[in-house]
Amino acid sequence: MHPKYLLNAHSFFNRWFKLSNWAADRATLTARFRDVVTGRIQRLVLVTLCAISTHQVAAQGSLISWGTDSDGQISGTPSGSDFVAVSAGGYHNMALRADGTVVVWGRDLETQVSSAPTGNDFVQIEAGDFHCVALRADGSLAAWGLDNYGQVSQTPLGTGFVKVTAGGVHSMAQRADGTLVSWGDGGYGQLATPGGTFLDSDCGSIGSTAVRTDGSLVFWGYDGYSQSVVPAGNSFILVDGGQASSLAMRTDGSFVAWGSDQYGPIYTGMVSDAPTGTGFVSFAEGYGLGIAIRSDGSLVPWGRTDNGLRDGTPAGTGFLAVAIGDQSVIALRSPLSPPLDGDGDGTPDASDNCPILANADQLDTDGDGSGDVCDACPNDATNDADGDGVCGSPQPAPERLAEVAVQLTTTLVPLVSQNSKSLKEVARAMELMDRAAKSPAWVDPVNLKLAPVTGKQVFDDLHEAAKSLERVADQKNQSPQAKSAVADAQRPIVEVTKGIARGAINEAVQARAEAVDIKGHAVDRNLAKSAAAFDGARQLEQAGKYPPAIRADRTAWGQAGKAMSRLANP
Repeated sequence: MHPKYLLNAHSFFNRWFKLSNWAADRATLTARFRDVVTGRIQRLVLVTLCAISTHQVAAQGSLISWGTDSDGQISGTPSGSDFVAVSAGGYHNMALRADGTVVVWGRDLETQVSSAPTGNDFVQIEAGDFHCVALRADGSLAAWGLDNYGQVSQTPLGTGFVKVTAGGVHSMAQRADGTLVSWGDGGYGQLATPGGTFLDSDCGSIGSTAVRTDGSLVFWGYDGYSQSVVPAGNSFILVDGGQASSLAMRTDGSFVAWGSDQYGPIYTGMVSDAPTGTGFVSFAEGYGLGIAIRSDGSLVPWGRTDNGLRDGTPAGTGFLAVAIGDQSVIALRSPLSPPLDGDGDGTPDASDNCPILANADQLDTDGDGSGDVCDACPNDATNDADGDGVCGSPQPAPERLAEVAVQLTTTLVPLVSQNSKSLKEVARAMELMDRAAKSPAWVDPVNLKLAPVTGKQVFDDLHEAAKSLERVADQKNQSPQAKSAVADAQRPIVEVTKGIARGAINEAVQARAEAVDIKGHAVDRNLAKSAAAFDGARQLEQAGKYPPAIRADRTAWGQAGKAMSRLANP
C-alpha cells in the first residue's frame, strides 16, 4: 500500500544530504551504498516516500491496475503517461503526476477522494487504510480522509519534513535531520517512535519499521506477529511494513521478509514464499500480498491468491513502481515498454476484455465489458448478481432460501439418512432458514436489505443454519458426496449472508457521515476482513478442500457478526 519512487542513486544522495545537512560524514555513508551506485543495481527504487526536494523523478509512466473493482479502484484508474508515483489504501488509490498534482480515486465514504488537496507543489503521496497524506515541496504536510484517531487533525504543522508514510490509522513523517515523528492511533505503541536518525521508515497496519543510519532495523508497535524480531545486519537501506509481516532490502538488491507467514485465515506464504536472490530494486507488501520488482522492471508476486491479486499480476518489463491495496493493486509502467499482451491474442491487456484468455474476436454478447470466454454469464450483464449460481435476474432471498431447503431434502438427506445426528442437524438448518425466509425484517428481499435491528436475527439464523450444516460435514466418516452436498447448500447461504452484511454496513457508513467514531471504523474493518475471508472460503470450496473452507467461512461470519452487532447496538 506504499508508493515507490524511481530515482537515480547519485541524485538521491545529493538531494538527501542537501536537505538533511547531517553532521555525519558524507563519504562514510556514501560508501555504504557503493554497491547500489556502482554495482549491478544502477537504479534504486526508494520504498515509501523518499527524501527528495522536488517532484521531478527519473522516469514517468502510465498506470495499470488489477484485482477487484469494489469501489472503482480499477475502473476509475486515470489515463495518461505523466505519473511518477503510486500508492494504494484500503479501497482507494492515489497517484502523483509529474507536474506535482495529486489524483485520488476509489472509495470516498471518508472523503479520501473529494477532500484531496489541489495545487501542483506535491512531491510525495501515501495512502493509509482510510486516509491520505502528502508532502509538499516546501516540506509541509497535508492529510485528509478518516480522522477517528487524529491521523488527519494531529498532522504536524510547519516545514522541514522530507518524507511521510501512512499506516492503518496512524502516520509518520521524517524530518530533514533524519528524526521521526508519529501521530494518530497509539493504542499498540505505534507512536513510541525511537530516537536517533534514520535512512528509511514505513508505517505498517498497527506498527512501524525503520532503517537506522547504521543500516540496522528497528520495529515498534503491535508485536503479535513477532515483527520486533528484526533480521540482524547493517546492510539494509529500504523497508516496507505490512499487516503481519515486514520487508527490508539490502545494498546488494536482496531482501528479507519476517513476521507472520499468514495473513487472515487462509492467506499464507508472505515470509516463506518471498523470492530469494539479488537483482531486485523495489518491493511492496500489504494485506497478505507481496510484489517485488527486478532490475529489468518485471514483477514477482507472492502471497494471497484471491480476487486475481497475485495471478492477475501482468507479465512484461518496464515497471517502475507498485502499490498494494486491500482489494486491488496499482502499478506504474514506463511508456517506452511494449504494450502488455499476456494472453497473446493480439489485443493489448489495457484494452482486452479478457486479458487472461486468448480471444481475438473480443466477443462480449451481454455488453458487460467482460469477453464471453471470461464471462461466467455471457448472456447476463449482471453476472448472477444474486449469487444463486443461475445467470439471470436477481431472485428474492426468501425464494433462494426455499430452494436451498428443497436441495437439502433431495440431495443431502438421502446421503445421511442412516445418521440420526446428521439428520437432526439438517432439520435444524432447514428450520432456521425457514424462519429467516419468513422474517418480517425483510425491507427489500431482492437487494438483501433488512431492518437495522430486527434484521440481526435473520443474519444470526443464517449463520446458525450454516453451522449446523458444517457439523454435518464434520461428522466422522462422512462421505465425500455428503460433504459436497453441504458445500453446495452453503454457497447461497454464504452469498445471502455476505450481501446482508455488506448492504447493512454500507448504509451505516453513509449514515454516520462525518461523525465517525471508533465503533464505526471497527464495523468497516470487520466487513473488509469478512469479505476477504468469504472469498477465500469460496476458493477452497471450489478446490474440494471442505474442512478448510468451512473453517474459513466460520471466520468470515465471525467478522461479519461483529459488524452486525455494532449496527444493532450502536
